[in-house]
Amino acid sequence: MKQSSRRGIEQIVQRISRYGYRRVTKQLNREEHRVNHKKIERLMQEMELQCKQPRSYKVTTNSNHRFPRYPNLNQRHSSCNIDQIWVSDITYIHLAHGLCVLGSDS
Repeated sequence: MKQSSRRGIEQIVQRISRYGYRRVTKQLNREEHRVNHKKIERLMQEMELQCKQPRSYKVTTNSNHRFPRYPNLNQRHSSCNIDQIWVSDITYIHLAHGLCVLGSDS
């Protein structure tokens, strides 16, 4: 059974390279090979077939702009009590029909 599981894993991973052990296990069970996910995980590690998911990362800060940068005014103050310093943020979202302003207080 171990050899047939290895062949089945290789076939599935060749067809769909992004499948991890969970999806490979489900696919093998759909193909009527009754296997445990722990066994498939172990076999895939032995065969070095673990899929590597790319990290989703999107840069949201653009520091290369012509606008002035303002200093952090909070560094001058030392606060020890609650409600001494308040911070808020305004986010502008440009829409096709206008401007949406979202404000939040923290």
